[in-house]
This record gives sequence, structure tokens and C-alpha cells, in this order.
Amino acid sequence: NFSLLENQQPEVLTVVAQGDTVVVFGKEQGVFRPTGKKYHLHWVQEFTIRDGQLIRFRQISDTASLLPAIC
Repeated sequence: NFSLLENQQPEVLTVVAQGDTVVVFGKEQGVFRPTGKKYHLHWVQEFTIRDGQLIRFRQISDTASLLPAIC
């Protein structure tokens, strides 16, 4: 829920494209609003594009790294 985060600072680390798939590796830091603690996490996004249209999007985030900010 993005309303729980503030000062989000995403950074794209790597972009890999092959065929109709694009994979983006990144990291983000910010503040978990309810506790005021900083968080850091890594994520991967996968896009599938066919005939000029986005047909699939998946994101995987290292949510375990949010635990110190939540607690």
C-alpha cells in the first residue's frame, strides 16, 4: 500500500530485454510512515509486450527487508 510509504527513492539498477520480455532490477529506499523508520528493499519487474501492448506485468519485492521498518 503506497499510502504507507513516503520519500520513496527508487533506482533502476539493470534492464534486460530479450524478445517480448523486459526485466528491470531495482532498489528503493524511503520511510515507512506509521513508524517513521527508513526502509530499503530490492525488486524485480517483468514486462511482456506483444504487438505494442503490455500484456503481462509481474513484480517481486524483497518484502522481508521491510520488517525492521515495520516493527
